[in-house]
Amino acid sequence: MKKTPLFGTILLAGAVLANASSAIAQDAAKTSDQKAVSARQQKPSAKPHKVWTDDDLGALHRPGELAISTPDTPAASASTAAAESTKAAATPADSSKTKLKDHPPLLSNPKTPADAEGMIAWEQRDIDSQQEYVDRLQAELEQAPPERREHLQSVIAERQQVLADTRREQQQLMAQKKDLEKKAAAKENVAAASQP
Repeated sequence: MKKTPLFGTILLAGAVLANASSAIAQDAAKTSDQKAVSARQQKPSAKPHKVWTDDDLGALHRPGELAISTPDTPAASASTAAAESTKAAATPADSSKTKLKDHPPLLSNPKTPADAEGMIAWEQRDIDSQQEYVDRLQAELEQAPPERREHLQSVIAERQQVLADTRREQQQLMAQKKDLEKKAAAKENVAAASQP
Protein backbone atom coordinates (compact mmCIF):
# COMPACT_ATOMS: atom_id res chain seq x y z
CA MET A 1 0.00 0.00 0.00
CA LYS A 2 2.90 2.26 0.40
CA LYS A 3 3.44 2.20 -3.33
CA THR A 4 0.04 3.68 -4.08
CA PRO A 5 0.65 7.08 -2.49
CA LEU A 6 4.09 7.25 -4.11
CA PHE A 7 2.56 6.30 -7.42
CA GLY A 8 -0.16 8.92 -6.92
CA THR A 9 2.35 11.68 -6.28
CA ILE A 10 4.33 10.72 -9.37
CA LEU A 11 1.16 10.86 -11.46
CA LEU A 12 0.19 14.18 -9.90
CA ALA A 13 3.66 15.63 -10.57
CA GLY A 14 3.52 14.36 -14.16
CA ALA A 15 0.12 15.94 -14.70
CA VAL A 16 1.31 19.27 -13.30
CA LEU A 17 4.39 19.20 -15.55
CA ALA A 18 2.33 18.32 -18.62
CA ASN A 19 -0.15 21.10 -17.87
CA ALA A 20 2.66 23.61 -17.32
CA SER A 21 4.48 22.62 -20.51
CA SER A 22 1.30 22.93 -22.60
CA ALA A 23 0.67 26.39 -21.13
CA ILE A 24 4.21 27.45 -22.00
CA ALA A 25 3.82 26.08 -25.53
CA GLN A 26 0.57 28.01 -25.98
CA ASP A 27 2.24 31.24 -24.79
CA ALA A 28 5.14 30.68 -27.19
CA ALA A 29 2.72 30.14 -30.08
CA LYS A 30 0.83 33.33 -29.21
CA THR A 31 4.01 35.41 -29.08
CA SER A 32 5.29 34.01 -32.38
CA ASP A 33 1.90 34.77 -33.99
CA GLN A 34 2.02 38.30 -32.60
CA LYS A 35 5.57 38.80 -33.92
CA ALA A 36 4.54 37.58 -37.37
CA VAL A 37 1.52 39.91 -37.44
CA SER A 38 3.58 42.91 -36.32
CA ALA A 39 6.27 42.08 -38.88
CA ARG A 40 3.64 42.00 -41.63
CA GLN A 41 2.25 45.33 -40.47
CA GLN A 42 5.66 46.99 -40.31
CA LYS A 43 6.97 45.63 -43.62
CA PRO A 44 6.25 48.12 -46.42
CA SER A 45 4.47 46.75 -49.43
CA ALA A 46 6.78 46.05 -52.36
CA LYS A 47 6.51 48.49 -55.22
CA PRO A 48 5.19 46.96 -58.42
CA HIS A 49 7.75 46.44 -61.17
CA LYS A 50 7.53 49.33 -63.65
CA VAL A 51 7.29 48.34 -67.29
CA TRP A 52 8.19 51.19 -69.65
CA THR A 53 6.15 51.60 -72.78
CA ASP A 54 6.15 54.24 -75.50
CA ASP A 55 3.37 56.03 -73.65
CA ASP A 56 5.50 56.34 -70.52
CA LEU A 57 8.44 57.86 -72.40
CA GLY A 58 6.40 60.87 -73.47
CA ALA A 59 6.32 62.09 -69.90
CA LEU A 60 10.12 62.20 -69.75
CA HIS A 61 10.51 64.89 -72.43
CA ARG A 62 9.30 68.42 -72.08
CA PRO A 63 7.68 69.87 -75.23
CA GLY A 64 10.17 72.72 -75.68
CA GLU A 65 13.35 70.67 -75.39
CA LEU A 66 15.62 69.87 -78.27
CA ALA A 67 16.33 66.14 -78.26
CA ILE A 68 18.81 64.86 -80.80
CA SER A 69 20.22 61.41 -80.29
CA THR A 70 23.62 60.51 -81.69
CA PRO A 71 23.82 57.10 -83.31
CA ASP A 72 26.39 54.58 -82.14
CA THR A 73 27.10 53.16 -85.55
CA PRO A 74 27.04 54.56 -89.07
CA ALA A 75 24.59 51.85 -90.10
CA ALA A 76 22.15 52.99 -87.45
CA SER A 77 22.41 56.58 -88.69
CA ALA A 78 21.71 55.60 -92.26
CA SER A 79 18.81 53.37 -91.30
CA THR A 80 17.34 56.12 -89.13
CA ALA A 81 17.65 58.65 -91.91
CA ALA A 82 16.07 56.24 -94.38
CA ALA A 83 13.21 55.48 -92.02
CA GLU A 84 12.55 59.19 -91.56
CA SER A 85 12.63 59.86 -95.29
CA THR A 86 10.30 56.96 -96.08
CA LYS A 87 7.95 58.03 -93.29
CA ALA A 88 7.96 61.60 -94.61
CA ALA A 89 7.31 60.37 -98.15
CA ALA A 90 4.46 58.15 -96.98
CA THR A 91 2.55 60.91 -95.17
CA PRO A 92 0.23 63.13 -97.18
CA ALA A 93 1.18 66.75 -97.75
CA ASP A 94 -1.63 68.13 -95.55
CA SER A 95 -0.55 66.20 -92.47
CA SER A 96 3.09 67.27 -92.93
CA LYS A 97 2.02 70.94 -92.97
CA THR A 98 0.17 70.53 -89.69
CA LYS A 99 3.19 68.81 -88.17
CA LEU A 100 5.41 71.71 -89.21
CA LYS A 101 3.13 74.13 -87.41
CA ASP A 102 3.29 72.08 -84.22
CA HIS A 103 6.98 71.18 -84.27
CA PRO A 104 9.43 72.73 -86.76
CA PRO A 105 12.21 70.46 -87.97
CA LEU A 106 15.08 70.34 -85.50
CA LEU A 107 17.90 71.01 -87.98
CA SER A 108 16.43 73.56 -90.35
CA ASN A 109 15.78 76.74 -88.38
CA PRO A 110 19.02 78.19 -87.02
CA LYS A 111 18.66 81.43 -85.05
CA THR A 112 22.32 82.50 -85.10
CA PRO A 113 25.34 81.82 -87.29
CA ALA A 114 26.77 79.67 -84.48
CA ASP A 115 23.60 77.55 -84.45
CA ALA A 116 23.85 77.20 -88.21
CA GLU A 117 27.50 76.17 -87.95
CA GLY A 118 26.61 73.45 -85.42
CA MET A 119 23.80 72.20 -87.64
CA ILE A 120 26.10 72.15 -90.68
CA ALA A 121 28.67 70.14 -88.71
CA TRP A 122 25.97 67.69 -87.64
CA GLU A 123 24.82 67.30 -91.25
CA GLN A 124 28.43 66.71 -92.33
CA ARG A 125 28.84 63.92 -89.76
CA ASP A 126 25.57 62.44 -91.01
CA ILE A 127 26.74 62.65 -94.63
CA ASP A 128 30.07 61.01 -93.75
CA SER A 129 28.38 58.10 -91.96
CA GLN A 130 25.85 57.63 -94.78
CA GLN A 131 28.64 57.65 -97.38
CA GLU A 132 30.57 55.09 -95.35
CA TYR A 133 27.48 52.87 -95.23
CA VAL A 134 26.95 53.16 -99.00
CA ASP A 135 30.61 52.26 -99.56
CA ARG A 136 30.24 49.16 -97.38
CA LEU A 137 27.09 48.15 -99.27
CA GLN A 138 28.90 48.54 -102.60
CA ALA A 139 31.77 46.37 -101.36
CA GLU A 140 29.24 43.80 -100.20
CA LEU A 141 27.49 43.98 -103.59
CA GLU A 142 30.71 42.99 -105.39
CA GLN A 143 30.95 39.79 -103.33
CA ALA A 144 27.23 39.05 -102.98
CA PRO A 145 25.54 36.01 -104.52
CA PRO A 146 23.27 36.72 -107.51
CA GLU A 147 20.02 36.34 -105.53
CA ARG A 148 21.08 39.07 -103.09
CA ARG A 149 22.45 41.57 -105.64
CA GLU A 150 19.08 42.98 -106.68
CA HIS A 151 18.17 43.73 -103.09
CA LEU A 152 21.54 45.36 -102.41
CA GLN A 153 21.24 47.48 -105.54
CA SER A 154 17.85 48.78 -104.46
CA VAL A 155 19.16 49.54 -100.94
CA ILE A 156 22.17 51.37 -102.42
CA ALA A 157 19.92 53.44 -104.69
CA GLU A 158 17.69 54.33 -101.74
CA ARG A 159 20.67 55.30 -99.56
CA GLN A 160 22.18 57.41 -102.34
CA GLN A 161 18.88 59.30 -102.61
CA VAL A 162 18.90 59.90 -98.84
CA LEU A 163 22.51 61.03 -99.10
CA ALA A 164 21.62 63.50 -101.85
CA ASP A 165 18.74 64.86 -99.75
CA THR A 166 21.05 65.31 -96.77
CA ARG A 167 23.60 67.16 -98.92
CA ARG A 168 20.80 69.41 -100.18
CA GLU A 169 19.79 70.14 -96.57
CA GLN A 170 23.40 70.99 -95.75
CA GLN A 171 23.54 73.43 -98.69
CA GLN A 172 20.34 75.10 -97.44
CA LEU A 173 21.87 75.45 -93.98
CA MET A 174 24.98 77.05 -95.49
CA ALA A 175 22.78 79.56 -97.32
CA GLN A 176 20.87 80.28 -94.10
CA LYS A 177 24.17 80.79 -92.29
CA LYS A 178 25.28 83.35 -94.88
CA ASP A 179 21.98 85.20 -94.49
CA LEU A 180 22.32 85.19 -90.71
CA GLU A 181 25.90 86.48 -90.96
CA LYS A 182 24.75 89.30 -93.27
CA LYS A 183 21.98 90.25 -90.84
CA ALA A 184 24.39 90.18 -87.90
CA ALA A 185 26.90 92.36 -89.83
CA ALA A 186 24.13 94.81 -90.77
CA LYS A 187 23.06 95.08 -87.11
CA GLU A 188 26.67 95.74 -86.08
CA ASN A 189 27.00 98.46 -88.73
CA VAL A 190 23.78 100.13 -87.57
CA ALA A 191 24.87 99.93 -83.95
CA ALA A 192 28.34 101.35 -84.80
CA ALA A 193 26.83 104.17 -86.86
CA SER A 194 24.36 105.14 -84.13
CA GLN A 195 27.12 105.49 -81.49
CA PRO A 196 29.30 108.58 -82.07
